[in-house]
Amino acid sequence: MWNGYNPAMGMISTTMVTSVARKFDRLDSAGREQALYEVISSQPEPTGFVLALKRIGLPPEEVDHVLYVLFVIAECFRRRARNPLPKISQDMLEAACTKINAMSKLLQDDEDEADRMTAMIVEEHKERNLFSHVLGYLDEHGMSEGTPARKHAVFGAAVVLEVFMQAAAQAGGDRSAMTSR
Repeated sequence: MWNGYNPAMGMISTTMVTSVARKFDRLDSAGREQALYEVISSQPEPTGFVLALKRIGLPPEEVDHVLYVLFVIAECFRRRARNPLPKISQDMLEAACTKINAMSKLLQDDEDEADRMTAMIVEEHKERNLFSHVLGYLDEHGMSEGTPARKHAVFGAAVVLEVFMQAAAQAGGDRSAMTSR
């Protein structure tokens, strides 16, 4: 169970995830910088968390992939939220890190079970469409193949998703529940 998440909010659709990902993919480098600047301005804590992954050994090109994930997650939740998302705090990040770290330890215990457990976690995740996209993107870019740096990238992406879910729960509601838009 993803603590604090509002189940009434529902799930971000595959269509929305695909639309956001395509939007970012179509941007030139200046457009990508502007899009990421908007995320940095509105949510500095998760951005700082992602950038800090360099300090623990994640190569810059892999940090760029996690920044892409940050953009997709932030934009999906921005579009979905009825109310502006509150600023994500350091406390929210720490709680998410603790939670995701505990889950990742479970996956490390038995390599044979890791794929099955990951599939089960994705299937039961409240935002399985978004989480599946994130993991698929990281897989496509060679970022879940077992090296410590790549594990940090997957960990970072999972933490970012968790804190945006917490922020969405605090904001309450979503646009899809509204009758006129």
